[in-house]
Amino acid sequence: MARRQWSAGNWRSGSPRLRPRVLVESSDAVEQWAMEEALRDAGYEVAVCDGPAVYGSPCPLAQGGECALAAGADAVVNGFALGVPENRDVIRALQECCPETPVIVGARRHEVDRYADLLDGCQIMPFWVNTAGLVSAVREVLP
Repeated sequence: MARRQWSAGNWRSGSPRLRPRVLVESSDAVEQWAMEEALRDAGYEVAVCDGPAVYGSPCPLAQGGECALAAGADAVVNGFALGVPENRDVIRALQECCPETPVIVGARRHEVDRYADLLDGCQIMPFWVNTAGLVSAVREVLP
């Protein structure tokens, strides 16, 4: 599979924003589509990041760089597999660079215990949540 280059990424709407922005992070195209559609239908502006697995290199944010999508998000939904170190680096980078932005992490029960320090301060969403559960989790952090 050909690797893509990281892009700067931008939100579609400029300022002032009329809808809360949610950044969806997932390397699974079907999961991305389902989350994006559910959140748009619920009234959120949505941007998607494919992540390190698709790009074949670490997240620029995790390397001390910048990310316009993360910086402009009101909340982040992270669906990257926690068992991959580069994916955990993304969560750490979000917490460091965007400490006021809520991060919702899809995690399996055993991962919540294993990565408790990393997930401290994150909203945990069950890994196999349906779209109604996703929208509910976002509404909890973006009332």
